[in-house]
Amino acid sequence: YGRSALRSMYESISRKRLVTGVGLSCLDLSEEVMFVDVNSVFQDCLVQLGIADRITGGVLVREKDAGDVGKFLNRLLGLKVVHQNLLFRYFCASLDATIEAAKKEGRYSEGVTDIVASSI
Repeated sequence: YGRSALRSMYESISRKRLVTGVGLSCLDLSEEVMFVDVNSVFQDCLVQLGIADRITGGVLVREKDAGDVGKFLNRLLGLKVVHQNLLFRYFCASLDATIEAAKKEGRYSEGVTDIVASSI
């Protein structure tokens, strides 16, 4: 679910919209800000992380980095702390929304399987 959430987050930042099921309130911003301003910061962060390239009107996430959660988390540490926190909160909210959607669709698996046997 982490890869899916990361892809959704990258796509939403590139398309200048919020991930479905995520609101600006999840980012715990101290002041009233416009989504356009926050998304601009997100785009700048992705370029600084080396995960996206700036194109006319926005950013384009490199396909090879689109689902690499480890790379995202490692490179996140290279940002200013305020930007680390902002982008990480957005990733966590995207992950929560992805898991919630999977639960509603009945395809969520917690990763634990009961094995039933008739004999040992």
